[in-house]
Amino acid sequence: MASTFLGLSIGESGLHAYMAALTTTGNNISNAKTNGYTRQEVTRVEAESIRTFNKTGTIGTGVTATTITQIRDVYYDNKYWENNQKYGEFYTKYYYMKEVEGYFEEENQKGMTKILSELAATLQSLYDNPSSTAVRNETVNSFQTIATTANTLYNEMQDVQRSINEELKSTVDEINNIAEQLSVVNKQIATIEVSGESANELRDQRNLLIDQLSQLADVEVTEVEVPSSIKDSYGNTVQTGQTSYMVKLDGAVLVKDNKYYTMQVVPRDVKQNQSDIDGLYDIEWTNGQDFNMGSTTLGGTLQGLIEMRDGNNKENLQGTIKGVNRTENSVTLTDCNITDVTLMNMPDHGVITLANREYQYSSFEYLGNGEYKFTMTNPLTDSDEDIITSQTVKNEPKSGYVGETVDYRGIPYYMNKLNEFVRCYAAALNEIHSTGETLDGDKAGNIYTGKIPTGGEYTFADTVISSTSDTYYQLEAGNFSVVKALMDDPRLFSTTANIKQGVDKTDVLEQIIAVADKKCINNSTPSSFFESLTSNISVSAKTAESKMENRNNRSTSILNQRLSISGVDEDEESLDLLRFQQAYSLCSKVISVMNECYDRLITQTGV
Repeated sequence: MASTFLGLSIGESGLHAYMAALTTTGNNISNAKTNGYTRQEVTRVEAESIRTFNKTGTIGTGVTATTITQIRDVYYDNKYWENNQKYGEFYTKYYYMKEVEGYFEEENQKGMTKILSELAATLQSLYDNPSSTAVRNETVNSFQTIATTANTLYNEMQDVQRSINEELKSTVDEINNIAEQLSVVNKQIATIEVSGESANELRDQRNLLIDQLSQLADVEVTEVEVPSSIKDSYGNTVQTGQTSYMVKLDGAVLVKDNKYYTMQVVPRDVKQNQSDIDGLYDIEWTNGQDFNMGSTTLGGTLQGLIEMRDGNNKENLQGTIKGVNRTENSVTLTDCNITDVTLMNMPDHGVITLANREYQYSSFEYLGNGEYKFTMTNPLTDSDEDIITSQTVKNEPKSGYVGETVDYRGIPYYMNKLNEFVRCYAAALNEIHSTGETLDGDKAGNIYTGKIPTGGEYTFADTVISSTSDTYYQLEAGNFSVVKALMDDPRLFSTTANIKQGVDKTDVLEQIIAVADKKCINNSTPSSFFESLTSNISVSAKTAESKMENRNNRSTSILNQRLSISGVDEDEESLDLLRFQQAYSLCSKVISVMNECYDRLITQTGV
């Protein structure tokens, strides 16, 4: 049976419910411009009715505010995170490709094509006056200017690679930091929600952290309800709705509830590409999980940095395993993709992957016809030989490759192109110049050489190509230089094959001048090679910019859709404020009317 004072209880329930609604609406309005805030709403339900045990049936007892919930759609969250990691990847590539493009800019006075043009003009001056020592000196200096420009570009590319490497470390540290924050927030949320309440503000913090993390790498977020219950004040069992929260980074667990896993960077012992700087970082999980740096689904800033730093356009040495020689402790690869010394980009010692297992080699030798022999650092065992030489299911030889195959034109690719240029250019000029004679009638030598790190110069005299022989493999854009003796004495520069015919003879010089129009570099002339290279860089930068802008536009669109659901609409909240105010006033009126009725009943009824 209903209480005599039920009316007051009904009015009171309305006051409590609509005060909660007013307070929540006010909180929404005050956070209308707060980044990451999710609109909240008070869930109101009818209070449990009571039976009257007569013809009237049951009587309502008012309203109950059950929870304050967030209005959020996980679908748009996932869409935003997926797009955000793509934006992070392309933004990183665009940023560094613009830097590379700036260094290779051919419109400025330091561009290689302009310097090649200046050399051509100097050579023409020497052709007009071959006996002039001053013009010879100017010619030698022009050749050195080309070498200096190549040195500068090479060093700038290494500086970019060094910057990327340091940013990679910073990105890993940032991911670790976010993972730790997520674990702390998860613990706080669990502590609050185990009692049946909702930790809305903490959930907003967590979603903001995921927003930041999604730009750094591909993340997958799952939240599932776990069985958890408590006893209410009446002794009833109530489900708390507690959840288990997991964040995966490229398929590996990063955060699980209040536990988190970290990554670390470890300097490489050996290089993957010949011109890499020392100490590039590899990423590892500190708990022993494998971290696949070559994953194409890694996404975000992390993938952009790795591909820019290590990208070789899949032009690393690749072949099939021909055999193992246990006596020499060597492995031979055949049908390799690099058969020209000017294209060789393998480090002189490093890592070779054979039958999907990594081995370290101490040296290599090119045997010709696409075959290489690699001498292993550590002795090969019987087990190694079985693994390396065994056939596949289709009875085909297993593959082998040096370093990593990264399908992107990153810094190693452009450094390889610089090396290709200086090797081909030097070889073409040295071959011609070596046929001539100096002004003193001595046999002329090379124009270009490479500086040996321990001192001295390469002569490129060896015929056997190996990681230790004196061949054009040793020449890189970083050590490219005019022969010191030629720099010291321009009289050593040759214009003719027989100086006895007269100093005005220019048969050798004519061939040197013709190199400018000779397709001696990848079927291109020196100038057209650089023009093509700078064009490719510009296209890559433009492509990255286009993809970045496209992802940014999509992010804006998705964010607008997201905010249309979870964001605060000030006009809508203003209307809610008026509605809840009126409802609160009416509930107050109910109590006032009931008070008059009870006053009449209690004080004015009876004898």
